[in-house]
Amino acid sequence: MFMFPLPFLTACLLAVLFGYSLILRLPALVHLALAGYVLQAILIGVKWGLYDLRPLPVIVLASLLPLLTWAALTELSGKLGARARQIVLAGALGLVALVAALALAGQGDALDLLSTAQYVIFGTLLVAQAFRTAPKWVAIDAAAMPVSAELAFLLGGMLLLGSATIDIAFFTQMALAKGHIGSVVVGYTNFLAALITSAVVFWGLHGRNEPEPVFAPLAAEAEAPDADDPDLRQAAEILDRLDRLMRQTHLYRDENLTLHRLASHSDTRARQISTAVRTLRQMGVPQYVNSFRVSDACRMLAETDMPVTEIVFAVGFTTKSSFNREFSRCHGLSPSAWRAQYRKGPMAEPDRGPMACA
Repeated sequence: MFMFPLPFLTACLLAVLFGYSLILRLPALVHLALAGYVLQAILIGVKWGLYDLRPLPVIVLASLLPLLTWAALTELSGKLGARARQIVLAGALGLVALVAALALAGQGDALDLLSTAQYVIFGTLLVAQAFRTAPKWVAIDAAAMPVSAELAFLLGGMLLLGSATIDIAFFTQMALAKGHIGSVVVGYTNFLAALITSAVVFWGLHGRNEPEPVFAPLAAEAEAPDADDPDLRQAAEILDRLDRLMRQTHLYRDENLTLHRLASHSDTRARQISTAVRTLRQMGVPQYVNSFRVSDACRMLAETDMPVTEIVFAVGFTTKSSFNREFSRCHGLSPSAWRAQYRKGPMAEPDRGPMACA
C-alpha cells in the first residue's frame, strides 16, 4: 500500500505560509527562509519515504536554516541593515562551501558539531532578542501579523534550541552504540519544529481574512446599510462598537495591535470584525486601524508642537515611511505640509475617524 510521507504534509502547510508571505509582500529573506523549510520537508520526505536520497543536499540545507531564520525575523523587526544583509549572504555562501567540503571529506563528526552549534547559537540569539530588545514588527504593519514580534522571536529561538537538544541526545546515544547517522537528523528534527510552527501560525491566522495590499478608496459618501438586511445591521452594530472602542481607549496606539487582539478587546469574533470593516468601509483591518492613527496624528499636528518624528510613534506607527505613506494616502499631503496649511487657515477641523481616509 502506498504510504504518504508525513514531511510532504508539512511541505504543503509551509507552502501555504510561503504564499501568505508573498501576499503580505514580506522581505525577500522571509521568502527565502520559508522556501528553505519547504524544500527541506520535501527532501526529507523523498529520503525517508520514497528512495535513498544522497544526504548532502539535506545536510547543506539544514545548516542554512538557523541563519536564515534569524536573519528573516531580524529583517522583519527592522534590525537588519544593508551591510548586515551582505554579511548574511556571504556567511551563507561560506557555510555552504564549508559544509560541502566536510561532507565530501567524510568528516561526519565535524558536521554534527557544526550543525548543532549553529542551532544553539542562533536559537540563543533569538531568545535573547525576545527578552532584551523587545522586538517590534517594522517591515510590515503589526496588525497584519498573526503574532507579536516578541512571541515570534521567542518561539523561533525555542524551536531551534529544542532541535539542538534532540540532536545532542541522539548523537550521544548513537556514539555510545557505535553507530552514526550524520547531520541529516538535524533536518529531520527541524522538520518537526516546522510542523509545530505551522500549527501555531495557522492558529494565529484562524478566523482572519487576508489584509488587502492595495486600498480601494470609498465613494464620497458611504451608503447606509439596508435596514431590512440582518447581516448588514449586525455589521453596522459591530463597526459602531469598534469605532467607540478605538476613540475611547486609543487602542490603535498599540503598535503590536493584531486582529485577534482587537477581537479580544471588543468581545467580537475576528472574522466578524474583518467582514464588517470590508463591507461597510471597503478597506482591510490594517487600513482601518491606520485611519485612526492618521486622524490622531492630525489632531496632534494641529493642537501641539510635537515633532513629526515623535508623532509617528505616539499614534502607533513603527516607521516614519509607513506613516508618511498612510498620511499622504488619506490627505494628499505630507504631515509637515498638512500642519503648515492648517495653521494658515481657514481649514476644516482635524479628522476624527476612519472616514478621513475614505
